[in-house]
Amino acid sequence: MYTSKFNNIEFMRILKLINEAKYKYALEEFQKYLEKYPKDMEARLYYARICHMMGEFSNFKKVIDSIHSITDFSNDTDKEKYFYLIIRKYLYEGRYQECYDYIKNNIDFFYNIGERDLEIMTFLMQKLNITASKTRDLPTYFLKQIVDYNKERLFIHIKPFSFNEDLNIREIYKRITEEIPNMTPYNEGFLTKSYIFKYDKCGYNRGIMVDYFKVYTLIDSNNITTMFPYNNSSRLNYVDINDLRYKEDKSKVKTISQVDRFKKRYNLD
Repeated sequence: MYTSKFNNIEFMRILKLINEAKYKYALEEFQKYLEKYPKDMEARLYYARICHMMGEFSNFKKVIDSIHSITDFSNDTDKEKYFYLIIRKYLYEGRYQECYDYIKNNIDFFYNIGERDLEIMTFLMQKLNITASKTRDLPTYFLKQIVDYNKERLFIHIKPFSFNEDLNIREIYKRITEEIPNMTPYNEGFLTKSYIFKYDKCGYNRGIMVDYFKVYTLIDSNNITTMFPYNNSSRLNYVDINDLRYKEDKSKVKTISQVDRFKKRYNLD
């Protein structure tokens, strides 16, 4: 973890806000911090990342533009962070060719190619029609969804994710696909956006029953890639879909016919 050379106590307090999902307050505190310590380049990277996640794109652009080049950083760790921020910027702006070229021109920072890098390159090559990957040849679920999205594959993928067994997942899927186009996402991943929904007792997160679940979609569509029960969500923007829950509860109530009521009243069963 980064240790600030300017005011580490204050910086760690801001990171604690981020870890507690108090993103709005973290943004405000970062702004104050950078006014006092404008030369803290590493802190700028953290601030830019949170700005982007929260959709504060104008502030994100200001921070990126204030860093003239990757050479502004003295160590490879911070250069790599900046490199991936630029990739994130291009991806969310839909500037896929520029993103691909940027990676090619700075390929040294792709030296430790992991799953994230493979996903980014697969996405870009798919968008630019550089290759035609066959779904069966791809090693992970997410790569398959990038190349050839399949709703049924999603339902299989989320089965192990501790949702309450009583949930009608397909009904919930139908509802959230209607809600997502009108929601403001959290731009968490390189290739995904996230959304929060409230549905009481929807499932377990780390063994605790929770009332929220998180949904991820691809950045270029509303195609859902995953969803799972999620806690620590009451501070975040969410859509309450508990009306579905109560609708389901009512549907489970057995309607007693007049004949059955007559039999029950006179013990004729």
